[in-house]
Amino acid sequence: MEYYGYAGKILRVDLTSGDISKETLDLELAQKFIGGSGMNCRIVWDLLKPNMDPFLPDSPIVIGAGPLVGTLAPGGSKVAATYKYPSLGSKQEEKHAVVSAIGGTKRFGIMLKCAGYDHVVITGKAKRPSYLKIIDDDIEICDASDLWGKTDVYETADELVQRHRGASGGCGVWTIGKAGENLVRWAHAFVDKRGTLGRGGGGALLGSKNLKAVVTLGTKGVRVADPKKFMALVDRKRQEIMNHPLYGEDNPPKGGWDMIPVYPEGLFDRTKAGHVSCATCQGGEFFANVIRDGRFAGQGTQSMIWVLIPHVTERIRIKDGRDAMKFADLVTRYGLCYLTTCRMFRWVTSLYERGVISSDDIGGLELKLGDFKGYVALLKKLVNKEDIGAVMAEGWYPLGKRFGIYADDDFWDGAPIIKGMDLVSDGRFYGVNPSIFSAVVKPRVLHQHQASHDPRGEDIHKDTYGPNNEKSLNDVKRNFEKMGTSKEEANRVFSEEDFRMGRLTKHAEDAGATYNSLGICDNSPFGLNYPTQDMYWLAELYEAATGFKVTAKELKRRGERIFNLEALINTKEGFSREDSQFPSVWIQNIKTPVRRDTTLAKDDAKVSYLHDWFGRRFSEDDLLKILDEYYDERGWNIHIGIPTKEKLTQLGLQEFSKSAGNLPD
Repeated sequence: MEYYGYAGKILRVDLTSGDISKETLDLELAQKFIGGSGMNCRIVWDLLKPNMDPFLPDSPIVIGAGPLVGTLAPGGSKVAATYKYPSLGSKQEEKHAVVSAIGGTKRFGIMLKCAGYDHVVITGKAKRPSYLKIIDDDIEICDASDLWGKTDVYETADELVQRHRGASGGCGVWTIGKAGENLVRWAHAFVDKRGTLGRGGGGALLGSKNLKAVVTLGTKGVRVADPKKFMALVDRKRQEIMNHPLYGEDNPPKGGWDMIPVYPEGLFDRTKAGHVSCATCQGGEFFANVIRDGRFAGQGTQSMIWVLIPHVTERIRIKDGRDAMKFADLVTRYGLCYLTTCRMFRWVTSLYERGVISSDDIGGLELKLGDFKGYVALLKKLVNKEDIGAVMAEGWYPLGKRFGIYADDDFWDGAPIIKGMDLVSDGRFYGVNPSIFSAVVKPRVLHQHQASHDPRGEDIHKDTYGPNNEKSLNDVKRNFEKMGTSKEEANRVFSEEDFRMGRLTKHAEDAGATYNSLGICDNSPFGLNYPTQDMYWLAELYEAATGFKVTAKELKRRGERIFNLEALINTKEGFSREDSQFPSVWIQNIKTPVRRDTTLAKDDAKVSYLHDWFGRRFSEDDLLKILDEYYDERGWNIHIGIPTKEKLTQLGLQEFSKSAGNLPD
């Protein structure tokens, strides 16, 4: 059988027995679920038993690279890893959400496809520290004893790239650090030293299987069905990106770190590093920097989204940018989530200052905001699971239970937590837009990139490309139309001067599931207007790549099917509307304001109440209405917040409803 776009094989690896097998990709099934995270969910459905402990050997990790990965499609480098999140997803029950972590890759996804595989299914537990080598038909579970406990995520990647090189360059690598080895339940897994493929505990899952890394390298390439048409579509989109008025602007903005008042001018050197892009990306979300002087001169970040360094200053008050960058680098090398680490450290410090946590709990440390050395010591306790670090390593809910207070209830120093994971964006400071609201309701807590996430422009009735990439209501409407939506759907979502957040979110999620399954990045290089969020272009691109004709509306419909299947997997795990409530810290923000001070340099920072994209304050009734409209737009049961048998039948998923438990009609 001829395969175009798709590599044509699924690789299965049992680490316990050492058995390795390959099976032919079912093209009919691949079309139904597109590929990437979509096919991952279909594979996980058959393997994952409800209420299975994530750390059991049989708990699967499924990697998927969609049909556009390995092609020249702009941003065609996204890879999905689907697994059960190790941290508890509920305060009251022993249950864990199933997530699809999505990451952009430099080599990993392309090399997986070029080796001949669309998906890798990993089960079992290796007898000793190992890494999985995938080089064309040479598949091997290799000894990693020399790497385990001795090399961080960057060092591991560098060593494996040196070991495994091909004519086109080094291998792709998916690596964990000491935090993953020691089963810190929210440990990251890092891909190609650039981004993460595992926020949600992917690093801990790999560690539980004694798997230090996965290596990919291939020579087979990826064929497309109609090369001439495919390249014409690619070139058209590239020109659209390059012709955008913001293309070529600095990211971060001109001045970069030096724009942040607490960082002295000229602190970091970007001439030795600069933008770090994923494959086929015309932008560069990640940024590498080198510290110019001081005790850490010559050191810096290998790769990080630029706004994350100021996050250290915001949360744990490390005011010297050199120390902040060094701390960020240490966190990453250990294989931890930088956002979660900073938020949890801030909260633990607050509990210590209030006397909730004693000095004995933290092994004699003295915690205070801004103390770089103290936080480095606490970081080591966390990674080694010593003293309070052992409790922090279990995640937000066990930490809250241990001290009788939960972070998502603690207004001043806590964080919004949904299903055991702290949200990427906090609605108290940014407002609750469809992107942020989506993290409340969907099984995985993954940031959505859509027009309504960006700041609203001063005049919502005009097209705006302001210095901060402000968006207008017209931008949001255009973005909605490009999703492949109908006029009837648009009428339910939009009025002349407004949109219904719950209804809009449903369609953005379906589109997002489509992008993730295709393997296309839906982010915005250099602050552009999300050029790849174009279902009509993607439908043509998919046809040119695979040879299978599909309309934009049908492609989005497949995204809806994928989203519903993932939701159904989590329904089997016991999740419902009860688990998708607005965090208490947001509810409190309806009446209690927060200071919108992100620089520490302003004494007169504005205060903010919980508000929507337009800046309008919410009431609790407003939030309940948003949830009702969201579930209504999905065609799910509004009261329970789970798919109905009727909706599953409409999407061609009726076979799954029989084994999903007691579903509403």
